[in-house]
Amino acid sequence: MAWPVGAAIMLAFAGCLLAAPSSAAVIYEEMFTGAGLLHDDRVVFGRTPTESGTSLVFGPGAYENNLLFRLPVVEAGVAESSQPITFTISYQFTRITDDTDLSAGINDAHTNYQLFMLIDNRFEPKLWAVDLFTLFNPHRRVATRLITGPGGSGFPAIGASAVVSTMFTIDQGVTDLVANALGSTGTHSFASQLDLTDPLRVAFVASGPNEEYQIDWLSVTVEASVVPEPPTAALLAVGVLGLAAAGWRRTAV
Repeated sequence: MAWPVGAAIMLAFAGCLLAAPSSAAVIYEEMFTGAGLLHDDRVVFGRTPTESGTSLVFGPGAYENNLLFRLPVVEAGVAESSQPITFTISYQFTRITDDTDLSAGINDAHTNYQLFMLIDNRFEPKLWAVDLFTLFNPHRRVATRLITGPGGSGFPAIGASAVVSTMFTIDQGVTDLVANALGSTGTHSFASQLDLTDPLRVAFVASGPNEEYQIDWLSVTVEASVVPEPPTAALLAVGVLGLAAAGWRRTAV
């Protein structure tokens, strides 16, 4: 005769779990002007930039896939959790040269794998998901996959600006990308994996040696999912049911 009461307790506990709202813990959240990045000691530059008002300007570099800068955002081991972790990277760039293909994404401390979203204005505007297997090789060693074609608002004219937003979600070693830029949205799942035991960084990479870039502002948010906890009132209800069950058994005896 104890089963119905036990089942009621289990159902009450399950109900309070379902009622608990899902949440996310913010691991890192910061917004920079372009020029603000230049004066931040945490930022490592691959090309030496200059300030233009509140923006950051990068002149031509020496080779393709050249690091512009990287910013550490997650300490070693934080992303090893079984819960998903999401990087949201938003920025505004201004087109200052004819060919402007800017990549932004995340990488690990070994630079073995870099996961990026590339905006490309060659021939026609498009978005690419890019795996860079090595960042500092002067030769092009890039695996690319087109995730969305031309459309939307198109690439900005020289002197005009555009906002790009990318969201990378790492879950059980798999990284999914949602990219919003140029009035289009694309999604992609990366085949390669980051080393989640490493510190993780946000990085910006130049696609060509002669390209120049202007970054007006950057916003980065890193969130980890949190297992919802049962509300206190629901737990008290479970306790009351348990006491009632104990009294019911004594009465039955």
